[in-house]
Amino acid sequence: MVEIATEKEKEELLLLNVQNHPAKDQVFFEQYFQDQFSRNKTYFLENDTRIYATMSFQEHPLRFQDKVLLCSYVFGVATHVDYRNQGAMSELMHYVLDECSQNYLLTFIEAYNPKIYEKYGFRTVSYRKKLHLSQKDIRIKDLKGISTHVDIDVMVYLYQEFAKRFDCYYIRDREYYLRYVEAIEKNGGAICMCYDEENQPLGYAVSYEKGDVIEVDEVIYLDSHTLSKLLRYSLQDKENIIVEVSSNERIEKIYKNIVPRTTSCVMARINNVPLYEKLYDVKIRSVDEAFYKLKKPVLLDEKC
Repeated sequence: MVEIATEKEKEELLLLNVQNHPAKDQVFFEQYFQDQFSRNKTYFLENDTRIYATMSFQEHPLRFQDKVLLCSYVFGVATHVDYRNQGAMSELMHYVLDECSQNYLLTFIEAYNPKIYEKYGFRTVSYRKKLHLSQKDIRIKDLKGISTHVDIDVMVYLYQEFAKRFDCYYIRDREYYLRYVEAIEKNGGAICMCYDEENQPLGYAVSYEKGDVIEVDEVIYLDSHTLSKLLRYSLQDKENIIVEVSSNERIEKIYKNIVPRTTSCVMARINNVPLYEKLYDVKIRSVDEAFYKLKKPVLLDEKC
């Protein structure tokens, strides 16, 4: 029977998630179970010896075309290795999607193996990709206007300006960024911001030092020159930097001969097609068609 998690199950659920997800996601789960567990819903299956499967979802405001929707975001899908291929994930997914269908028009999930979720009605609508750059790829030398002073309100403004290029994106407010910055600082990350000569904000970057490599977890920029400035500053004295962005950001056009590598994808599910058609005054045959009709690209990257 599916049960909803309480404080009592937190530690066991955290361990199960850490064991089941890539290293890059482990920091997210540690922060989630420490700071946000009570704000969202986590479900699990257990027997006499252990919790053997779990799944979580949180709600998040989304700008979709010209409307703001409260959508659901499924994450933390994990099954103990001894109980895989026995229907545990399917039982949890049907339970969670039944609840989501009653309360949210759209549900999203990040996937490393998208075929697993297609039978539940999810379709891929966006990708994440990584680019491996070196000092010689980022030739800019002018680093004027770079600051390490973190201004939450400026970060909110920059994201809002950056997101205007897209037709589907999560809405981030000041509270969101307070949690995000706290998580970055707790996990040893660095934030740098870029301003022009008149002190107008142009962008920010979030980076982590991973041995001999710098990993840029997020970069928000209003022009390509700012992007290069932020990456060069984040690189410091290291030789290599890894940048993760959405598939719709064509930054490989700026850095020639760099081939991006897909890391994960974001999938979407329309929970009520008739309601969607009425709300947006369209006729659709699939999730793919709904997103194809968007006039601008998709930006879907949940950080906290």
